[in-house]
Amino acid sequence: MRITKTSIIVGIFLFVAGSSCNQQLDNRQNQNPTAFKAPITGSFELTDPETMEWEIVNPDSIPKPKSYPLDIDKLPSRPFGINEFKPLASPIKEFPLDYDPQKKIPLKFDTIPIEMETSILPTPIVTKMNKPRVLNGTPSGMLQLSTSEGLPSNEIRKLLQNDDGSYWIATFEGGLCLYNGQDLYTYDYRIIWDIALDRDGKLWIATGNDGVFVLDFKARTQTHFLSKKTILSLLCDHQDNIWMIEWQKATYVIDSEMKQLRQR
Repeated sequence: MRITKTSIIVGIFLFVAGSSCNQQLDNRQNQNPTAFKAPITGSFELTDPETMEWEIVNPDSIPKPKSYPLDIDKLPSRPFGINEFKPLASPIKEFPLDYDPQKKIPLKFDTIPIEMETSILPTPIVTKMNKPRVLNGTPSGMLQLSTSEGLPSNEIRKLLQNDDGSYWIATFEGGLCLYNGQDLYTYDYRIIWDIALDRDGKLWIATGNDGVFVLDFKARTQTHFLSKKTILSLLCDHQDNIWMIEWQKATYVIDSEMKQLRQR
């Protein structure tokens, strides 16, 4: 009984499928057969050539061009208004610009005695540095120089470049470093706030609670003054004077030869 029912269902399915195929075939045969024919190509032909006739003109019959003088100053002019601009009634006058019309107040400094201690320049510790590496996540032009490459500290206060291309690297607690691209020379100066180079090539070091050190590499000497003072900033002006700012207290200025110290 089950086989008979299955046979009937299969027969009905085959009959429906055959009827659908016959209907699609009849629809294709009833379509216009000319719509499927290949297009007929025709030859491309040009018209017969025609002779062109040129008219020759006598050059003397052509009138000569006329020139007219143009005097810009004699041209008529009238006021105009474009974007509310108007012509100037007279030329612009020049006046000197005084940035400070008020009377200048000179800075008053008190000369104070200098207590200095000069000694032999200390010997640095020389270490071999690894090559700077490309910083992760940045373009290839940005390199990293850190403790991973040999620096004593990553807390860098200031960088200065020398004439020979080497760099002074002032770290806060790791010391003062001189980097030439291969080796690192580390001087034992701690809590460095700022460094500056004067015109003679001497290096000035501002330290916390230990004053200022001046390193003279030509004379191989170290000069120490303003001991037990916290100097935060150093600046060399155009007259080769060194300006020093003490934490919440005073401002000092001294000449590069360290002969006169003034305080304000």
